[in-house]
Amino acid sequence: MRLPARRARPRGLRGRMALVFGTGALLISGSPAGSAFLVARAYLYRQQEQSAARSTGIDAVFVADRLRSATVQVPEVLAVVAPQEGGKLLLSREGRWYGSASTAAPSELPTALVTQVRTGRTAEVVVTRSGEPTVISGTPMPGGGELFRIAPLRDLQETIRILELVLGGGRWSHPRAGS
Repeated sequence: MRLPARRARPRGLRGRMALVFGTGALLISGSPAGSAFLVARAYLYRQQEQSAARSTGIDAVFVADRLRSATVQVPEVLAVVAPQEGGKLLLSREGRWYGSASTAAPSELPTALVTQVRTGRTAEVVVTRSGEPTVISGTPMPGGGELFRIAPLRDLQETIRILELVLGGGRWSHPRAGS
């Protein structure tokens, strides 16, 4: 003999009020944590973009200085400027492209970014490559040409995962990171 299935529900007014107040408390306490997570993540991404732009600008001055010497070749100079692990440098100079790695290719650069840099402005963008956020920055070089840096954001991605765990953030998507 089977007993009829009972629905689990709060009994009486006291049970319903406890459920309503519990739900409200959860929402109120979760809002500051979620807001802190979103603000921190946006700040960290912007900081990485600015850092990449500064590094690219410094590298552009260094590369331009080295290329003024008649005895040095572009690949030698790019080999000296070591981007972070997994990073690449691309140099456009006198109609030719040079890369710091054999896998570096101009096709990796967003067309809008290249166009903006060729008009004389420094620019950066975060894109998702193989499921990994990557910052691409470019800057005009003194004396002509453009230098681009492609840098994966592995460390930043790990920091954001830790923030999600600490703040109970779950998986909110970030429009620029593709998370």
